[in-house]
Amino acid sequence: MYRYEIVSENLEHLKESKFSRSREQVQARVLILSNTLRSFLQSRFLRDGALLASVNIFLQIVSLITAPVMARLYAPDAYGLLGLYTAFTGILAVPASLQYHGAVLLPKTDTDALALFKAGFLLSLVTTTVLALLLLLQLDRWLIATKYEAIIPWLPVIVLMITPGVLITFAGLWLTRKRQFALLSIMRLVMTLSSTAIGMTLGYFSGHMSGLIIGSVVGTLLGGSVLAFGMHKTNAIGFLSVESKQSIDMVRKYRDFPLYATPTQFLMQLSRQAPVLLLTGMVGTNAVGFFNMSNRLLGLPNALFAESLSTVFSQRAAKHYAETGNCRILYQKMFWGLLLTTTPLVLLLAFTAPVLFAWLLGERWRVAGEYSQILCWLFAVQLVCTPLSSMMTIARRQNENMWLQIVSCITTIALMYGAFSWFGTAKAMLVGFTIAATATQLYYGIRGFWLSNPVRSPTV
Repeated sequence: MYRYEIVSENLEHLKESKFSRSREQVQARVLILSNTLRSFLQSRFLRDGALLASVNIFLQIVSLITAPVMARLYAPDAYGLLGLYTAFTGILAVPASLQYHGAVLLPKTDTDALALFKAGFLLSLVTTTVLALLLLLQLDRWLIATKYEAIIPWLPVIVLMITPGVLITFAGLWLTRKRQFALLSIMRLVMTLSSTAIGMTLGYFSGHMSGLIIGSVVGTLLGGSVLAFGMHKTNAIGFLSVESKQSIDMVRKYRDFPLYATPTQFLMQLSRQAPVLLLTGMVGTNAVGFFNMSNRLLGLPNALFAESLSTVFSQRAAKHYAETGNCRILYQKMFWGLLLTTTPLVLLLAFTAPVLFAWLLGERWRVAGEYSQILCWLFAVQLVCTPLSSMMTIARRQNENMWLQIVSCITTIALMYGAFSWFGTAKAMLVGFTIAATATQLYYGIRGFWLSNPVRSPTV
């Protein structure tokens, strides 16, 4: 009996000790979680992201408010011309700097980053000169008597904007490197507000379809002036004074960017602009106008969340990866945050887009809403995966990215052309585009997850 009581007491004591340890473990985990949450809320990462996001929220509200006005000032073919201008600008600008701007975030010293800046600027001058000479040879006559003829008067403007575009791209990444997110926010404000104001003014007084392009050009140049001030503030305005030998060394060190990133970005732009180019050639600029308006409104969430967070994520992920070779935790936070934001938006658009577009923009834009019902699934995936796609650059996977873009470009053109051959409609072409582009974005998201922690990845 005595032994039984002793055993019972020991069992009770054991249970109490286990319960006590379990309670202590729970309390410890709660404390760790609360400290982690407090650290995240007080982190500069969140503050920087919140700054850019707040500016984007304001800009998207402005865009949403002005969209009904712009849609009534300009016909769909005006937005089609703007889409053609953007497509030609995006494609021709790719080889301008041989994509060396993508490496600005990677060097350990600012001097090396500025050396890349100088190399990219000089390369853009060469590209501009070559394209200008080609225009003097009247190669634009190839576009005469085609559905692309409307863009011919704007080809000189596209060429002249190449070098400013390269400088703006380099300056933006330099300021990202220096964590000058306030200046980047001001640049976006100036660029968007000025282009919108000029476009609305020209549309009201002249009604000419070129008002959208003029607004875009002026807005870009004014935004570039803000970046120039930022370069001066960070003592980088004299990047041309960097020794040429150092620039050559940096060009050699990051030679994988022109070897892989240039064809990759060219194919990426070709895939991205394939709907504009193919819709213009097979259907006409009117369909491109509907597509362009759909892109504009569907892109609001992407510009609202993804672009601002992508800027901060690229800087932080590049820093973590360079120091530790691992940014998995940051990657996962970004993924889940964007996924939870995206789901309700895509469901809303999938069921109500035509009604929303007709109510907001006018009945003649209902077709753009029907296009949006097809494209919203792609934009949902892009919203999640686009910020994460920078892992390809951070992990120096330019070769892999190039092959991915080759497959994506071929698939996009083949599916869109095949859809038109079989069904003969713009909607069928957009279904083909959505399938091809969605598959590419999903690959970025999944592959980026493994690259964010190569030590634990099965293959890298």
